Amino acid sequence: MKKFIPTLAALALLATAFTATAQTLPPRLVFAGQGTAISTTNAHYVVPANGVGAPVITYLDATGDTSPSVLRFYTASSPAILTAATAASPGTNLTCVGSAFAAADTIVLWHKNSDTYERLVVSTASATNVTTTAAIAAAAAAGDIIWKMSVAGTVSGVTNTAGAQRNSAGGLFASDVSKPILVQLTGTNTPTLNSVGGYYVR
Repeated sequence: MKKFIPTLAALALLATAFTATAQTLPPRLVFAGQGTAISTTNAHYVVPANGVGAPVITYLDATGDTSPSVLRFYTASSPAILTAATAASPGTNLTCVGSAFAAADTIVLWHKNSDTYERLVVSTASATNVTTTAAIAAAAAAGDIIWKMSVAGTVSGVTNTAGAQRNSAGGLFASDVSKPILVQLTGTNTPTLNSVGGYYVR
């Protein structure tokens, strides 16, 4: 019986060390949400930016329509910071420094106080102002941020009989720290992003 005591003691020490290590590991921050309809032909979801981690999409469930829909992943440019408050009104004019936007650009606006995001399209732009084709959903404040979004990945052939459902612990798509990801599904008759989820790598 004595010969087993060192083994049991070693196992007890190992278990204690494992528990201590597990308790010091930081919790994994996650995100999950359902897409928002842009119109009857588009749906989108904005993965929130996170100042302490890079977003990684690990799960996506999308349903197209009778015509094959196209799923696109957009990454963000360097941020442009708003220098003045802006009311929610048609043809919203966002005032920012060093704007590098152009007509038809897709942008994401981050309302920092409420930590909410909007997908918008640029109507006109100058070095100091960006006008959007539609009204913003809520008034913007100085310090809010906009990013130009660029397509970085595409999945075609998503239909209502062959929706895209993917689950990968290793990740389906990722971006940089402190930058959002825009997921957009485009079709002809109410395509839907049923669910998008993932975590942040720190």
